[in-house]
Amino acid sequence: MNSTLIFRISKNLKQTSRLFSSRILKSSYDTVLVSTHAHTTKETALGVGLIELNQPKTLNSLSDALFADLIHAANALDDMDDVGSIVITGKGKAFAAGANIPEMSDAAFADAYKSVCEYC
Repeated sequence: MNSTLIFRISKNLKQTSRLFSSRILKSSYDTVLVSTHAHTTKETALGVGLIELNQPKTLNSLSDALFADLIHAANALDDMDDVGSIVITGKGKAFAAGANIPEMSDAAFADAYKSVCEYC
């Protein structure tokens, strides 16, 4: 069973993020699947953005490429007026196995940390 993270996005956060970022959702990503789903009730017409980590062979290990795609997609969905929440889930057996050890094995801690933080 996949674990799922749900983030609630406030209208104020959306307005603030637009000042610093105007990212547009790409038509496709290498390591994640992205979709939006309409959700209409009497109170709101905000939809849900879905990001699915799509590296099941490596149990969705957190590589630099996956971080780049995940952060870009999340920022792009955050900028969309019709998306009120973002769900992040993993394809396959695991949500995310953790760090991509082969990719990080030769890096010092500071280098690995800096690599992840450059996408934020």
